[in-house]
Amino acid sequence: MAAKHKALAKFVKSHYANPQNIRLGQRFCNMYIKGQWPELFYCNDAKAKILIGQWLVDNQYFDQLPPELKEIK
Repeated sequence: MAAKHKALAKFVKSHYANPQNIRLGQRFCNMYIKGQWPELFYCNDAKAKILIGQWLVDNQYFDQLPPELKEIK
């Protein structure tokens, strides 16, 4: 993976190390995306890696992942 995708590599490694029986894109949306992104939420893992990688680059997350969303209590 290219150096600009260190954050993506961390997320993918974390996802597969802690299986939760959900898709890669679904987990990313649940953890980091405010609002809805159905294209990512429902896609297969191969396409999710592309979409997540582009989102991370677009939002300038190269080495670290963004902060996780807080649950509304």
